[in-house]
Amino acid sequence: MLRFFTFEVRYWLRSTMLWVFTTIVALLILLALSTDQVTVGGAIGNTFRNAPFVIQQFYSIMWFITLLMTVAFVNSAASREFAANMHQILFTKPIRRMDFLLGRFFGAVVVSTIPMLGISLGALLAPLMPWVDHDRFGPVYWAAHGTGILLFALPNTLFIAAILFTIAVLTRSTIISFIGGILLIVADAVAGTFTSDMQNEKLAAMLDPFGNDAFNYATKYWTVAQRNTHVLTFDGLLLWNRLLWVAVGLAVFAFACWRFRFEERATRASKKKSAAAETLLAPIARPAVTLHFGASARIRQLVASTRIEMRRLMKTVTFIVLTLAALLNCVTALIFNARSGYGLTTRPVTYYLLTLISGTLYLFLIAMITFFVGVLVWEERDAR
Repeated sequence: MLRFFTFEVRYWLRSTMLWVFTTIVALLILLALSTDQVTVGGAIGNTFRNAPFVIQQFYSIMWFITLLMTVAFVNSAASREFAANMHQILFTKPIRRMDFLLGRFFGAVVVSTIPMLGISLGALLAPLMPWVDHDRFGPVYWAAHGTGILLFALPNTLFIAAILFTIAVLTRSTIISFIGGILLIVADAVAGTFTSDMQNEKLAAMLDPFGNDAFNYATKYWTVAQRNTHVLTFDGLLLWNRLLWVAVGLAVFAFACWRFRFEERATRASKKKSAAAETLLAPIARPAVTLHFGASARIRQLVASTRIEMRRLMKTVTFIVLTLAALLNCVTALIFNARSGYGLTTRPVTYYLLTLISGTLYLFLIAMITFFVGVLVWEERDAR
């Protein structure tokens, strides 16, 4: 287990992608603390820009940004051998299943937590920028950085990694695991709309798997002076929230350990391939054709290629799942987000509905464009 763990950590520490992700998070926090033109999770207000409250709040909400980074690390740890066609060799070695899964999983969790450290890096570098107002910065509370990592960065990463790792090792598909990350965002948004109307604030805070609602509940009545000096610790509702969802993540990972097998599963494609290999094909006579290379032939070829690609992509599981997830997120927002503040309900006028629709669909549009463009460009290479 230790060998798998150390290999996974060393593999990513030598990777450029890990440090690019960490730099992106650090720059985002640095700009959010040093200028008013960039906001992360809302305005800072009258508190110090590097107050303990601000640092811990960043750690509680940045899981949304680092989720896709975690998908990359966890997918690689769970399905690297399958992607490289090395799993047949690996499965013949005297490796214990728990050693393999535990080493890979906890290695991926540690590596996925490193980009979150960019929050502390950006917060420490922000007061050094020449354009900042130094009166808006107070002393550095190292306890806020430490508890932010232990309260939010590690538990949230472990919970996300457990779900994605389970999907990846059981399906042995990076695509399905990527879809699982998108669905996790949708599930959190849908759950947030339901819990926002709950009268029991403690129960709503407990049901938040990422601890942001529990953090807001614990700091709800803090004054500006308390936000500048107090550090939220392992206590009260926040502690129970963290323990609950860490236990849920470990339970999901335990299910993966129970279901995972060191054996090759026969898929439908492999069965068809083996059946076709046993069938001897009779020679087919080549038909006589007349080739045309004019403008009309090129236009017909363009239309036919477009039709073929559209039909093929629209029948894929990825397109169907992402479309249903986008519609679910959009419909939920249209039903439950008709609020304009102070408990008032807005009328479903056109401009308001268009704003809600565009706000809920843009993330899925970007995901679809990125994914399907990559599929179309590299499909011949992936199919070898």
